[in-house]
Amino acid sequence: MRVRSREPKPKRPAIRMTLALGPNDEPVDIRKAGAYERWTGRGGLHCAICGDAVHPHRLATGQVYLWHNAADASERHAASGASGHESEEHTALSIWIYEWLKVQGLSPKLNKAVGPARPDVQVEVQGRRIAYEVQLSPISVQVARQCTDMLCSSGFSVLWVTRNVDWVDQLPAVGLRAEAEQPKLYNTTEVHGLFYSVMEGYLTSKAKTGQLMPGSRRPALGTFLKSHFARKVEWGSVKRAMSGTQSGWASMDDWRRHTEWQANTPAVDFLIMIDSPLVGGSGWCEPGVDVVAARPTRIVGRPGGGRAR
Repeated sequence: MRVRSREPKPKRPAIRMTLALGPNDEPVDIRKAGAYERWTGRGGLHCAICGDAVHPHRLATGQVYLWHNAADASERHAASGASGHESEEHTALSIWIYEWLKVQGLSPKLNKAVGPARPDVQVEVQGRRIAYEVQLSPISVQVARQCTDMLCSSGFSVLWVTRNVDWVDQLPAVGLRAEAEQPKLYNTTEVHGLFYSVMEGYLTSKAKTGQLMPGSRRPALGTFLKSHFARKVEWGSVKRAMSGTQSGWASMDDWRRHTEWQANTPAVDFLIMIDSPLVGGSGWCEPGVDVVAARPTRIVGRPGGGRAR
């Protein structure tokens, strides 16, 4: 999803775009071997950001990139989005997720409408429909929640892959850290020259009690996507009467340990839900109220030491 913030942004220099979509919306990286020769003079490429036609161009240095409006040489300009580096990064991440899903043997779709929504990437696997939204500029949680609700109403579970937002703990999302070089202390996933790790979004189980708390895990983006795709992690919320709601991703074993901790802690008032946007929209259920589960793995904790179901 690309939503521009209303906040004024500093101007950034235009960058030369190297990613585009082909006639069937297949991703094309013009830097790859043979891509320039294949697409020069034939047409069919269009910008993944604005939809206009783009055409390959090679500099005297040998660098290749894409032009907009190549029909008239006097009007040609280097292809770049209104947000410069951010748009190129958004396109690169969306295409990387698309291609990662293709490697899994699936048939993802890139930037295709789903009712009133248009997720960046969508895929269906064994009846499970997943929408991936890449969001790199600040938007409000209300806007993100509205988009999540629209996709959920169409039968999708949603994963937000974000940077520069302040609502990772409120919606099914991960917050990324992007670095120009591979750090020494943790693993990353390289996408189009940047190295990504998941900095926000995990809940970690306390070793002694099993209580879930904001996590300190730092997996590479690709590692998290594998866990999410294989359903080794589930998203849920811990709602406390005094301190609000903390949401994030944890393994089912960690959710079960947390539920056991809850059952033995009658003084704590909280609720656990998994995939809560798929249960009653994006609203929270009140403690002690049954939740109609969309699948049997959903866990609901009751306050006051009641049993979990």
